[in-house]
Amino acid sequence: MIQPAMLDADDLNAFCTFSVGDVMCGVPVGDIREIVSDLPVTPVPSSVGTISGLINLRGQILTVVDMMEWLRRDRSEASEPARFHLIVSVANELISLRVGEMGPVISPQESDFEPVPRHMDRVVAERLKSVVKLSDRLVLMLRVEKLIELKNKASAKSLLVEGEPIGSPTLDPVDQQVEQDIQ
Repeated sequence: MIQPAMLDADDLNAFCTFSVGDVMCGVPVGDIREIVSDLPVTPVPSSVGTISGLINLRGQILTVVDMMEWLRRDRSEASEPARFHLIVSVANELISLRVGEMGPVISPQESDFEPVPRHMDRVVAERLKSVVKLSDRLVLMLRVEKLIELKNKASAKSLLVEGEPIGSPTLDPVDQQVEQDIQ
């Protein structure tokens, strides 16, 4: 397990890479708590499509995000099934990113970072910080903080399914907006 206190100054610009279908993605090493493989995922009925389900990680229940769905990748682009769980810390919560293969840890130079291309899907572009140009590939640098928004929407949806019916007049305006976003 990687602890932030264990990181050297050189590691602060280090990124863990992994595949999501046919693209390589990266997240800061400091956001990663651990990497595990082949854990069974328990599906959650009526959850948001990007939520694969839940895993039990040594007694702690974590939400699993299907990164193929989150980045709107075509399943036919995946050479192998997602078998790794990249456990990241976002706003003091642990979330599992379900990814394909793990890649190397990279430490790009400042000049290697490029803005997100304008022609990308707007939703996907909002989930990226930047793109890193390496000699042999591009790496999409993710905004892991966007995962909390997803988890909150999933929680809101599960409450709506279990609680008040859709379109209930007793919901306040904020809850009604969340309800509309989910639909």
